[in-house]
Amino acid sequence: KGLADIWSSVKADCKAKADNYISLLETNHIVFPLCKDLSDMKIEVDKLLRNYKIQYTFLDMLLSYQGVESRKKHLIMKRVRNSHYSLQKTYPYAFYCLRVFALFLASYKHDLLPKKKSDDQIDLEYLFYLPFCKVFSSNDKFHKTLAPQLLADNQVFVAGSDLKKGIFNVDTPPIHKETLNAKCFP
Repeated sequence: KGLADIWSSVKADCKAKADNYISLLETNHIVFPLCKDLSDMKIEVDKLLRNYKIQYTFLDMLLSYQGVESRKKHLIMKRVRNSHYSLQKTYPYAFYCLRVFALFLASYKHDLLPKKKSDDQIDLEYLFYLPFCKVFSSNDKFHKTLAPQLLADNQVFVAGSDLKKGIFNVDTPPIHKETLNAKCFP
């Protein structure tokens, strides 16, 4: 019962955070236009993030969303503001995370996600790892929806069920020692 209660509180906190940040968008006068699909929303998010002031606003929101303590957040924001170049050029991974966060919020706000779940923040955090992999695999509808929009040209999304089928279809290693030696040591 203890773990179930902890998980329930984490999920409730994630949903509350997402709703809170939707209202912060309005407070900061950030408007995502209504789009027919996620690929159009991605274009709008990219346009929006070209504005340096909006980048800083999103960075501040993302750091809060991730639970970064106030003092550390202040130091990070100060360092970023003192940079002579754009966030995209100076801190490309941070910019990538902003892009993921902004696309999530825009999609959340305009109901472009398959279903709003209380643990979307947890699913969102997996997408922060995308730049570090060639193949991203999941059966989660959230990932199936957002990940393809965030992949670079040299990356692939594979549905978890397809990956599982592929693993089962891989040949088993040779049983005979002679065959193993012949394949491994020409």
